[in-house]
Amino acid sequence: KHYVKHENWYQPMRYIIRSIDQLLNEITRADDRSNFIQEGKLYMLVQHLKEYVSCLPNEELLLMTNDIEELLSFDFNYYQKRGVVQRMYKTYSFLK
Repeated sequence: KHYVKHENWYQPMRYIIRSIDQLLNEITRADDRSNFIQEGKLYMLVQHLKEYVSCLPNEELLLMTNDIEELLSFDFNYYQKRGVVQRMYKTYSFLK
């Protein structure tokens, strides 16, 4: 995909990332590692986020792709995924 300027896509991306952040906060507060429903919600939110990334410039697109891979990674625990989301808030101008 290539860069397509759709600034109106930033609003849904903000909402999705905020929802991911809230879900990860809820999961880590409950500290319930066997909740497959929450894992499914996280997966679906990240998949939905992937639909919007083509609106980002190339350098942000590469970074966002890496962040999405980390959010979907089985090697990362929920605390590390929360760290990824916090880093996203600092990295992307549309989230500031």
